[in-house]
Formats: sequence, structure tokens, C-alpha cells
Amino acid sequence: MRAEPSFGDRALVEDARVAHLDLSEQRLIDTRFDRCVFDQVALTACDLRGSQWCDVQLVDGELSGAVLSESELVRVEISGGRAAGVVFLEGTLRHARFRDVRLDSAIFHGATLEHCVFERCNLVDADFVDATFDGVEFVDCDLRAADLGVTKCTRLFLMHCDLEGVKGVARLRGATITSDSILPLAMSAFAGLGLEIDDLDDAGSG
Repeated sequence: MRAEPSFGDRALVEDARVAHLDLSEQRLIDTRFDRCVFDQVALTACDLRGSQWCDVQLVDGELSGAVLSESELVRVEISGGRAAGVVFLEGTLRHARFRDVRLDSAIFHGATLEHCVFERCNLVDADFVDATFDGVEFVDCDLRAADLGVTKCTRLFLMHCDLEGVKGVARLRGATITSDSILPLAMSAFAGLGLEIDDLDDAGSG
């Protein structure tokens, strides 16, 4: 029988399948997760700074308020569940996929994202300031009021996303955007330039 994994600072959790476990508010600093599947596991407000995740699946989990600053996620898939306010400050995400996840107010400030996909995610008010994008896709995502003021943008795709009120538009040079996203993105760009859009049919007449 496989032993139950032990969770704590600097622990090694490998080849584990864990379901219906509450680890909320625990310290898991510098913990390494290898080849794990977490199903409905709560990591709410966990301190996961410096953690490393490789070949991990999180299904219908809870990451809201968790801190993963300076963490590294490689070949990680997060589907369903909530991660509102999660902090990936200066983290590294490679070949990561987020599907149907609530990531409103998530902080990716200064993070490096390479070959990452966000699909049908709520990213309202998310912070990508000073992040690096290389091969990043947002598909059917809600990015209203998100700050996309990235430092570097290479191969960014914004497909069928709600971009109303997005900030940092000037830094998205080279991004590929579907036609249904152009108008809200243009409005955000105009707002950033201090331009106000109004129908001035009779302004100044008479």
C-alpha cells in the first residue's frame, strides 16, 4: 500500500493521488510536487513560496489567496475550481494550462509565462504587470480591467476574450487578436491616451 504523502515545508510529494483534502493556510514553502493528481484539494491561503510543480493536475481545487511567489510550475494543468487572488509574483510557468478557473484578481506581477494556455477563465482585474509572455494564449477569457502591462510580449494570442477596460494595451505590440476583441481593446487604448469617445453631433453649433 502506498504511504500517504506528507505535507510541509521542503517536503517532496511525488506520484501521489490525493482527493478531498483540506490543506488550507498551511506552510508548504519550497515543497516539490512531482507527478501528482489533486482532486478537490483545498490550498486556500497556503504559503507555497518557492514551491516546484512538475507534471501535476489540480481538478476542482481551491487556491484562493494562496501565495506561490517565486514558484515554478512545469507541465501543470489546473481545471475548474477557484484561485481568486492567487499570487504568482515573479513565478515561472512553463507549459501550464488553466481551464475554467476563477482567477479574478490573480497576481502574475513579474512572472514568466512560456507556452501557457488560459481557457474560459475569469481573469477580471488580474495583474500581469512586468510579466513576460512567450507563446501565451487566452481563449474565451474574461479579462475585464486586467493589467496587461507586460515587459515582453512574444507570440501572445487573445481569442474571443472580453477586454473591456484592459490596461497596458501599449505593451501588447505583436499580439494576435480576434476581430470580436478589437473594439473593446481599442476603447481601452483610447482611454489610456486620455481620449474620450462621444457623439458630438451638434457640439459647438448655433
